[in-house]
Order: sequence, then C-alpha cells, then structure tokens
Amino acid sequence: MRNLGKKEPLENAAGDALNDTIFIRPLDVVKDDSVTSAVNEIVDKHGRIDLVINNAGIASFSPIEYHPLADVRDVFETNFFGVVRMMQAVLPHMKEQRSGHIINVSTIGGVLGTRS
Repeated sequence: MRNLGKKEPLENAAGDALNDTIFIRPLDVVKDDSVTSAVNEIVDKHGRIDLVINNAGIASFSPIEYHPLADVRDVFETNFFGVVRMMQAVLPHMKEQRSGHIINVSTIGGVLGTRS
C-alpha cells in the first residue's frame, strides 16, 4: 500500500494470516522501482506469488474543461498503467510456477458519466 499509516484496519482484518499468507508492503503502482521491489521481496522470501489484487485507483470529479491535463495523466498513470505495471511484474513469476491469480478491481466511472 502507498500509505502505510492506514494499514491498521487491514492488519486487523487479516488476523492470523498477516505475514503468513497476507503481506502488507509499501507499494506505489506509479513507480517502477516500488513495484519491482515489492514483488521481488515477496518472491525472494517465499519463493512464489499466488495472488495480486489490483485495487489502486484515483478519480477526479471536476468538469473536464477545468481539469489540468497533468491531473488527467495522473489518473491514467495510476488506474491504467499501474495495473499494467503490476501485471508485468508478477506474470513472469506466475508463468514460471504455472499458477497464480490476478484480480483487477475497476470502477463504474467509465460507464456512468457525471454532469458538470
């Protein structure tokens, strides 16, 4: 997760599985080195990676004519390229072990527009 300061509810929900089969690590999907480091740490320590849930996402609700293009790029960098970056990092390991699952969580925002 990007902000480890918010990990306590996840740790509580994980219960006994925390650091056994569920791992909470620093990870920012917009940074190649962060993704590589997190994936490599898990594979190096446990020899495999079985499940990735791509759940990172950001949104903006301002009218498009007032929305800076840099902010739009940030949304795409996180919501699209972050997912691709994670899949590219884990797929070679999953193919090598001949197993694994990737769950991509998305949003209805691409289907339901908002009025400005």
